[in-house]
Amino acid sequence: MYKKDYLEFANELVKKSLKAGCDEAEVYLEEGRKFKLEIKDGEVETLEQAGSKGLGLRIFKDKKLAFGYTSDFNVESVEKLLNDLIVIAGYSDSDSCNGLPSEENSFPVDLELYDEKILTIPTEKKIEITKRMEDSAKGYDRRITRFKSSTFFDWAGSTFLVNSRGVSLEKKDTYCYIACIPLAEEGNEKQMSFWYSMKRHFDELASPEEVGLIAAEKAVKMLGAKPVKTQVVPVVFSPLETASLCTSLGTCLGGQMIYRKSSFLVDKIGQQIASDRVNLIDDGLIKKGPGSTPFDGEGTPASKKYLIEKGVLKNYLFDTYYARKMNAKTTGNATRSYSSVPYISTTNLYMDKGDRNPDDIIKGIDRGLYVTSTMGSGLNEANGDYSVGAEGYWIEKGEFLHPVSQVTISANFLDVFKNIVEVGNDLYMMDSNFAPTVKISQMTVSGK
Repeated sequence: MYKKDYLEFANELVKKSLKAGCDEAEVYLEEGRKFKLEIKDGEVETLEQAGSKGLGLRIFKDKKLAFGYTSDFNVESVEKLLNDLIVIAGYSDSDSCNGLPSEENSFPVDLELYDEKILTIPTEKKIEITKRMEDSAKGYDRRITRFKSSTFFDWAGSTFLVNSRGVSLEKKDTYCYIACIPLAEEGNEKQMSFWYSMKRHFDELASPEEVGLIAAEKAVKMLGAKPVKTQVVPVVFSPLETASLCTSLGTCLGGQMIYRKSSFLVDKIGQQIASDRVNLIDDGLIKKGPGSTPFDGEGTPASKKYLIEKGVLKNYLFDTYYARKMNAKTTGNATRSYSSVPYISTTNLYMDKGDRNPDDIIKGIDRGLYVTSTMGSGLNEANGDYSVGAEGYWIEKGEFLHPVSQVTISANFLDVFKNIVEVGNDLYMMDSNFAPTVKISQMTVSGK
């Protein structure tokens, strides 16, 4: 087994690949450890701590690609992987767009993605934190009777990327996550909800009491939920649900879908596809951001770019391969693990905040729906048709009247974004995709 550091190990494997006849080679190596704790009704259900490591090797020969991976770092295993890939490459199709990035590389200052403290938190403290979430939820209302689960999860690891174009990179990551899923019961009715907090640094997590309280409040408020009559009304999306809309839209901006013409956003660069209140941004350089990274899965520097600016579509997202297919430049949006080839994904994707107080948005609605959760993705990526099951609260004369369930909301996605008439000022980075409250002037709400 290799005893040298991983960066030197990866460099040696790249050199061996070139010596064996490859035109280009790349090693992507990950190592780390995870901790997972699940508690249910005060009892520990799962407690798992495990280390892992693995490397992925991509080689290119005569514009032919071969890829493989292994978690066995013995010399014989790694050399066998290389030899097998050379054979596989010989049977692969040649593609002029295959190959490593050719752009010059420069990298930003520390993004503060690593917290040493996460490695030192005692298991007893993690159990205590998780139980405090449940205690807080139970203390909110007697109708919180039990829990699906309460979770504490953390990760600490390193990534190494070396290629034959002189790239030799390392990054360290941590994150931690707590979540609570309580059940509220009244009579024969049961409602379940959840809340969570995820941060790169342990000390920046929300308190377990806050997470448990919010989760419990959401569950209790859904008791008595019922459908409404089918009608066309304004719909307000909570921040988490606006973020879900943006996630779906971001997928349709991926270069692979644009090249294959499987996205409803093909050939729309420069066109108004959303309200002028909409600014959608992908930024891999936010300090401590959940999706932040100094470099992408191919070693290209991450960046900040507007995908939509004042409603106008400005950019698609590319890795190296699809950028070449589209005569474009990579946007630094290749992501991967050691066991996969690069694919296109967002980093930190967010809709910029507006100037409206969310409470004032609600007060301005005579009749409509406030959406707190949706079921399924519901988007036809080819034509933009959108239909999902939804839950939330019915609005009458600017006030929440009753909880709503068993309804479907639908519209074309272009209409959804073009009909965003108000944007809240409540932008908060809970995850790698985040957004404020938005009001959509009209959607079809289908119920009873």
